[in-house]
Amino acid sequence: MGTFHETIPSNIRTWILAQKVFYIASAPLSPLGHINVSPKGGPYFGISNSTTFWYLDLTGSGVETLSHLQESGNGRITVMFNAFEGKPRIVRLWGRGEVLEYGTEKFLEFVKTNNVHTIAGTRAVVVVHIRQFFEKRVRSEEEGRKEDGIERYWAFKNSESMDGLPGLRRGVATAKRESVTPIKKMVGPYAEMLKKARAQSQRSDRAAFRGHLSAVLLGSLEYWYATLWMDGMGGGRGGRTNVRWIGNAKTLNASTHDDLLSDTKMADFQYVIALMVFLIAYAIFEVPSNYFLKKFTPSKWIAFLMFSWGAVTMGLGGTRNWAGVTAVRFVLGMFEAGLFPGLVYYLTFWYRTSERSIRVAFILASATLAGAFGGAIAFGVGHMNGTRGLSAWRWLFILEGIPSCLSSLLVFFFFPDYPETIYFGISTPFSSLSLFTPSITAGLGFKDLTAQLMTVPPYAVAYVVMIFVSYSADHFNARALHSALFATFGAIGFLCSAILPAHAYTARYGCLILASAGSFSCIPPLLGFLSCNLFSTGSMGLAIALNISFGAPGQIAGVWIYKADQVTRGYPTGHWVNCGLLFFVAVGCCALRVYYGWCNSRVIETGNERVYKY
Repeated sequence: MGTFHETIPSNIRTWILAQKVFYIASAPLSPLGHINVSPKGGPYFGISNSTTFWYLDLTGSGVETLSHLQESGNGRITVMFNAFEGKPRIVRLWGRGEVLEYGTEKFLEFVKTNNVHTIAGTRAVVVVHIRQFFEKRVRSEEEGRKEDGIERYWAFKNSESMDGLPGLRRGVATAKRESVTPIKKMVGPYAEMLKKARAQSQRSDRAAFRGHLSAVLLGSLEYWYATLWMDGMGGGRGGRTNVRWIGNAKTLNASTHDDLLSDTKMADFQYVIALMVFLIAYAIFEVPSNYFLKKFTPSKWIAFLMFSWGAVTMGLGGTRNWAGVTAVRFVLGMFEAGLFPGLVYYLTFWYRTSERSIRVAFILASATLAGAFGGAIAFGVGHMNGTRGLSAWRWLFILEGIPSCLSSLLVFFFFPDYPETIYFGISTPFSSLSLFTPSITAGLGFKDLTAQLMTVPPYAVAYVVMIFVSYSADHFNARALHSALFATFGAIGFLCSAILPAHAYTARYGCLILASAGSFSCIPPLLGFLSCNLFSTGSMGLAIALNISFGAPGQIAGVWIYKADQVTRGYPTGHWVNCGLLFFVAVGCCALRVYYGWCNSRVIETGNERVYKY
């Protein structure tokens, strides 16, 4: 930084007056305003004494500096000179600026006293009162006068940034040790208003995003919980409506003795016991279930629970006695215990504490909505009494278990655990094609060396297409849509390979080329999509590394999906898995494109300079 001076030394004074250009910097007290740096020059400046510098403010330049200097409590200004000839030198003058506007008494007096030659268009004389006190602070520190020392100055001015982050660590330590309150940098007459406006804008942005998120994510959770409730289990601590369908089963067609109690020969006491064991199981397995939800990821665990309770609900329709009903009810409690606490726990991954209660309420309200249809469903199913030799209450449980079992498949494949799960969908097709293309071509009827040779065209086509797609994605700033489009092409290739007859060698070979081109080509745009939306090299390196490493499980899965015993059938399992995962990638890319587009639409309204690439 060079040498600090309390005044302008004579040798520097001579050099300053010989300069032709200098720069003025000023800023408002509020951090939401603009820092102004403007060049000045010509013979329109001077030095009155060792602590006073002045320059003419001329018509034609901006008025930002004047407004900053005249802001109540402000007046901060910096004057900087750079050497353009001779030895390198930078001189900065810090101080308080005073604006003497044209025609005022102070203006006229200063012009006369300092023999200032004004020109037409002079708006004001800006007087800079030099104030440099760092040497004084250091001397005070060395002499033991800590209250005026540099350490406390650092604690007051440098321990906290304008946005509230820790600053100079030494200053933070001093502030904590000596109870120094850091300066409130966001001050001034308009700062509080601007601060509130920014906070309100941020709240609006968050609210809008939560609205979009809730429309998809919360809507799915509501549907699944309603499905649970319709299965006759939707309660436990979430409302204890688990007796819904078993209550209907107790009374359904009781007049003809085709109800639950009549068929199983249960007494009322035994019926109550069957209800109670559900709650016992619920209490035992609630906490372990949430542990496994975190351990196995929400999509896998909730899908397992949904399929299990759906299957067990259907199993209730096959019970023959009290012991069977009681045992199945206990198992039912095991699986149902995990859903409601699991959904609440899952919401903590996506919402802040102040936003969770209303989301929980929406989920619980879905059970009420489902209840509006419950009686009608039971009424309709009641007319199935005797169908295929089964009582209506048995059909009630069977039919209500089916939606949960089917929905569990959607949860397993499409339920978002975390945003980075999209990359997993690419890794499995990538790995399986890389490792098993020879085996796949062998399954297409090619043998030995010919099978190896026939692996070349898929890779050659994929190479050309991948280069073209990557260029196009960057050129048109449409990385997400390119990835989605070619993931769909890859999925179609795998889909056709799976459904074509095993002996349709030519057609299936063409599908392999399409699948390879689509699978490989969607990877570069997606990685570019990730990296171009990160705004520091540190975060970029970490995010890309995490993204690639997260693909490792997908690659491991790719090793297992092409089974040797399916060679004569054309490897249907591998093709179906890759098809499903690539469709998942396409959906995820489209969703991110919509979300980033929405974020960019807010730029004009919020003034946020962060613009997302597509």
